Amino acid sequence: MKTIGFAAVTLFFLICSIVSQTSEVKYEDRIYLKGGYQRSFHIHTGYITKDPAGRQRRSFYTEAWYDNFSGGIGYRHTNKVSIEVLYEFIDDIGYADKQNRGMKENTHENLYSYVFSEFSSHEVTMRSIVYVNNDRTENPVYFVAGLTLTLQPVDNRFIDEYENRTEYSGNSYSRIAAGPVAGVGIYWDFGPVGFETEFTFGSKVSVNRKGLSETSMKLSISPVLRL
Repeated sequence: MKTIGFAAVTLFFLICSIVSQTSEVKYEDRIYLKGGYQRSFHIHTGYITKDPAGRQRRSFYTEAWYDNFSGGIGYRHTNKVSIEVLYEFIDDIGYADKQNRGMKENTHENLYSYVFSEFSSHEVTMRSIVYVNNDRTENPVYFVAGLTLTLQPVDNRFIDEYENRTEYSGNSYSRIAAGPVAGVGIYWDFGPVGFETEFTFGSKVSVNRKGLSETSMKLSISPVLRL
């Protein structure tokens, strides 16, 4: 939570300093749309609980590459500074495991407990973009700092095998996670339509329900359309 608070305060003061600057950008060139493809690597660690009281915890760890798309809107305040709001969706994030609960010598007759956890991720990121140079054709490098808020619908299922029965249970809920993001990119200026290639690193923790920590690395390419 301290990391999230620090990122939020830093972003707030950065935006305030941006707004206070004098703009050299023409009014008709300020608003732009962007959308693109991302190749991202995510690591999720934490735990899920079987009972509402949170006593029966099952730890989990997943890591995987994902292909997804993002889209958003930006406001170019000065030649060097822009503010963006981006949305992206990641599906089919999951974890599965089984534990041996049997006490029999014959392993083929052992009893097991299974757990399955699946969730998707709706991410909204508010970002500040700071260019190295006023003239992007001379130096197209820029830096990214922002804060991501994520909504994750979660579906957990549990299976317990006994000698005379099999029990099924589960729970579903929506989890909120938040955290900072930072990165570097290059803007390729082709007039009304440009392209951005970007690398970002982010981290998030669950806010309303404990039990999730996430880190991610993202490579993206995005066309940019000035309105």
